[in-house]
Amino acid sequence: IESGQRIFHILDFDTKLDSFYLQKSTKPLNRYHGHIENSRKALGEVKLAKSNANSTIDRRLDRIAKDLDSLNSKVIQVIALIQQKGFRNFGTIGGMRFHIHKLEKKSQGISLA
Repeated sequence: IESGQRIFHILDFDTKLDSFYLQKSTKPLNRYHGHIENSRKALGEVKLAKSNANSTIDRRLDRIAKDLDSLNSKVIQVIALIQQKGFRNFGTIGGMRFHIHKLEKKSQGISLA
């Protein structure tokens, strides 16, 4: 649940920060990655402590670890696509804005009327 809240914060707010595009990182994004790493470590510790005690628990812990890795992989892909798309002066949007402003400057004085 905490990871989900962090993801939504990143998508809602961090994608509007210059550092998200320039450094490819923000404090919430770093905290998210730290949280995922801590979750992996905790799962590993629980699995070691409970190994061979119950095969059902082991299978469920394996499933949680697999789902956590899958979620993290998808979040990384989404963040990469958002950074590629860009915002303001960054990414594809930034490139399009740059060329539009160039065209606007060159076309001053031209009347379509």
